[in-house]
Amino acid sequence: MKHLLDLYKAGLTHIHFLPSFDISTIPENRNDRTDPSVEELESYGPSSETQQEIIEESRWVDSYNWGYDPYHFGVPEGRFPIFFFSKKKKNFSNKNLKIK
Repeated sequence: MKHLLDLYKAGLTHIHFLPSFDISTIPENRNDRTDPSVEELESYGPSSETQQEIIEESRWVDSYNWGYDPYHFGVPEGRFPIFFFSKKKKNFSNKNLKIK
């Protein structure tokens, strides 16, 4: 908290927990995910269309998502107890930091 207070003194006004929402489009069980091989992707150039084709094949069953999932947006991830958010929000509010 001390580090955040130092940032607040430097002008920080908001804290954004990301990702803290349930992301329903990423399978919870790692064994149910199909991630592209990093080694295979690296074997092509960074702007390779082949890379994009490989990623496109697994995009609905891989581990990657920016956290903006429309299915459960705004619903806390089940691993995080509600009191975690309540306690953090109270602590930050007491220090004039807002949560986004």
